[in-house]
Amino acid sequence: MQNLVAVLGLVLICLVESALTGGNRCSSLTTGVCVSRSQGCPADYIEQAAYSNYIGCYTLDKICCTLKVSTDSTTTTTTTTTTPTTPSPTPQPQCGTSSSVVFDRILGGVPTAPCDWPFVVSIRSLLRDQTNIDLSTTGPACQGVLVDKRWVLTSAFCALAAGGSIEDTSYVDRMLVVAAEYNVSQVDIDPSTGQPQEQVIRVERMILHPDYRFKSQSEFYPFNDAVALNSNNVALIKLAEPINGKCSGVICLPTQSEVNNSCQGYDDCVITGWGFSTELFEGTPMELLGARVKLSSRDACGFLAERLGLTTVRPVGSLCQSPVFQNTDSCLGDEGGAVMCFNGRSWTVRALLPFNLCTNNKYNLFVTDVHPYITWIQNTISRN
Repeated sequence: MQNLVAVLGLVLICLVESALTGGNRCSSLTTGVCVSRSQGCPADYIEQAAYSNYIGCYTLDKICCTLKVSTDSTTTTTTTTTTPTTPSPTPQPQCGTSSSVVFDRILGGVPTAPCDWPFVVSIRSLLRDQTNIDLSTTGPACQGVLVDKRWVLTSAFCALAAGGSIEDTSYVDRMLVVAAEYNVSQVDIDPSTGQPQEQVIRVERMILHPDYRFKSQSEFYPFNDAVALNSNNVALIKLAEPINGKCSGVICLPTQSEVNNSCQGYDDCVITGWGFSTELFEGTPMELLGARVKLSSRDACGFLAERLGLTTVRPVGSLCQSPVFQNTDSCLGDEGGAVMCFNGRSWTVRALLPFNLCTNNKYNLFVTDVHPYITWIQNTISRN
């Protein structure tokens, strides 16, 4: 009973905070209104599923509805009739645009399709005994996500795993970033042109978050301190040239209001990767895999970690995730990938995948929360 009271208290706190900062999210939408779930949206209204939740409508018993946008209209009076007009199209988002059918393909670690995830990049590392860097002399190490045409957001663990050491500037000769990547074992070809779909880009610079403890890949071993490895586990990689392909794009960063809202959780999220697909480190996929996950709010994650006695093993700057389907998780090789969440219109990077050995057939509870690092990310990009 005490646990139930605590949970209800947490929900109440979130609802009060939401009300004090401008009401529910549904009412902030043009024509947005919350109605009983059993009643359904009124005629000429359509449900906005991304807002049919606690923050959207204060309760799961209600759904968020907005007025359907008419494609044409005719206005009449007793004397004149206006000609039909078409309203201006809704401007497309400048970031976070992906495949409109992506959720039809992602069920629990299944292959995606080319161009589904234009923000996702493969980060490759120079193979042993090789000196000249290109696709044939490198192998996939981890991944990242494009937050600017020349900047990749990834984990610090991934950056060092691919580059070796931040203190040795020759890391730029050991790393490649492949945008519009799908199959890491071959060059992906655009069927409409017969030309390469992917863009292979050299690295100009990598920058680790200043509070990340490690400076070199050699310091990781023997991988027995996952808390340290995953605390403040954020890095940025600057590309030597901007992305330019039709299958490459930039994901959205959280807004400041989202950063300030510790009560917001996210249900429609996806993780991707080319890492190991079993805990025996077998079955490395060649094609990009994806799976659905959920992210709790920061307040709920703190409560959960405390109740489960996990506060001592929770990395600094982390958030709680859970799979939508059983046994869906990231594994070795997926580090640095984004937890991408859909808001009904565009995709936003909410978290990053940590170092994870995916052992004991259990999913990893903690991922790196992007929200606390937004100021550092934005300042680093603008100053470099």
